[in-house]
Amino acid sequence: MNLSSPFYARVLLIAAMLAVFLPLVSGDFVWDDHLLVVDNSLTDSLANAVAMFQTDLWGSTPVPEPEPGYYRPLMLVDLALTRAIAGLDPGAHRFHNLLWHGLAVVLLLRLLDRLKVSRMAATIGAAVFAVHPVQVEAVGFVAARNDPMAAAWMLLALLLLSKHRPSLGALVGGAAAACAAMLCKESVAFAPIVLMCTSRVRWGGWGTFMAHLAMIGGLAAAFVLRWWAGVGAPAQADAAHLNAFSGPALALYLDKLIWPVAEAPVIHLAWEPVIPWGLAGCTVVLLAVLAWTGGTLARYGLIVAGLGLAPAFAAVAHVGAVVDRYMYLPMVGVAWMVASVMHQGWRQIVGVGAVFACVIGSSMQVPIWANDGTLWKASIERAPSGYAMGALARWLEDQGEAVQAAHWYREAVVHPPRPFHESCYNVTRIQLKLGDPEAAIAVGQEAEQAGCEVTPELVAPVALAHALVGEWDEALSQAGRLDEDPTGKALIARLASQAALGDVQPLREAIEREGPALADQVMKVLKHAQADLGPIRAQLDF
Repeated sequence: MNLSSPFYARVLLIAAMLAVFLPLVSGDFVWDDHLLVVDNSLTDSLANAVAMFQTDLWGSTPVPEPEPGYYRPLMLVDLALTRAIAGLDPGAHRFHNLLWHGLAVVLLLRLLDRLKVSRMAATIGAAVFAVHPVQVEAVGFVAARNDPMAAAWMLLALLLLSKHRPSLGALVGGAAAACAAMLCKESVAFAPIVLMCTSRVRWGGWGTFMAHLAMIGGLAAAFVLRWWAGVGAPAQADAAHLNAFSGPALALYLDKLIWPVAEAPVIHLAWEPVIPWGLAGCTVVLLAVLAWTGGTLARYGLIVAGLGLAPAFAAVAHVGAVVDRYMYLPMVGVAWMVASVMHQGWRQIVGVGAVFACVIGSSMQVPIWANDGTLWKASIERAPSGYAMGALARWLEDQGEAVQAAHWYREAVVHPPRPFHESCYNVTRIQLKLGDPEAAIAVGQEAEQAGCEVTPELVAPVALAHALVGEWDEALSQAGRLDEDPTGKALIARLASQAALGDVQPLREAIEREGPALADQVMKVLKHAQADLGPIRAQLDF
């Protein structure tokens, strides 16, 4: 095979993509897929398409208190399209992601072909974009589909609008593509600057006035739709969070770019992961060498990569986590830089070697995205955090593995420097589910010492656990800490304790109000605690 032949180079590119990503099609829904795809009340029908343009991305999901900030209606429409065709088959949804990624690769290859580099150089650059390990998430994680969608639409807009004299059709098409890109992900707001760079390389100018008007007009139209839907800015994307997270996030992303082997799929910065400052510094040196070797064209690519990464810091500040999908748009600029350096001779051989290294690295990452278990176990192993531990515990409980789930709920609560608040809601409940009230009491004390807030989900199971072991005064004390109890456990603990201590009247009134089912639950608690049921039954006329 002649590696300098454009035909064979493209065959190698397609083969590498399929070899890397097709195994993902056999995986399951993971992480936010359950909320955004499976439990989404809008994406179950394309008839809801208009409503998808009237809500935040999370507005139709069962998130308890969705925070507006992400307006991505075209992604919702696309999810609904897959669901209309294939239902809730995770393989079909992942294959749809792969199609979008493939389209983005094809459009990027076409764009690089027009940037005054050889076809072989363009192919190597596109191949790095196509099979780099940081791209695995965009295919394996259905909820990340908006990243390849936004990239594909943006690349189409650049191809249409960076012509020397774009026709009316190109202007209209470019504006529509820019609007579509923005309706998939807000990060493409930097596209006008990328248009300037692309036009400068293609024909020496900075782009025509009409081309920029079309690009800005398309983006503005998307902003108008966002305003009409009432979607604001993401919470926590403020100066304080940006200042705290931007430096570590940048170092981690630079590390993922140069050494994406055995990287954690989810790195939560709130649990103080190890920051690879040394490798990040090496990546800076490498980028500087590429920018110097590739000349002006490479420097434009570096600008594109930087612009693509900049919006990611707001997302990191919002969720507190470094995830690979935020690298998808920056990889367009990285591919641009690689293509600018890949001239004839030994550099292309090095480039092909880099592509094969990416294939190997991606093949190591693909199994992580098989299901929630593999995803969170890998995150715990490589960058332990309470967030990953709590997510693994929830998945284990859903799989019927309550004993293991209880272990990881506890680890998520006591793992320094802070507890994962959602596990605080489950850490005592799971012990009652296992029939171990003593463990519920002990874990409840640990959770509060670790910093869990006093909530009904945490305290009510502890109150019930004290009642189950016959510690009536302590059960009343714990139940008295709560002003309200949506779980109902504190009420049962209080009524059982009062009855065991001789005050049956509150139980009688509760039975009249709630019905005999409540009496059954209280009696089970009293029986478990080996209380004397005779006097209580007599006073209740049982």
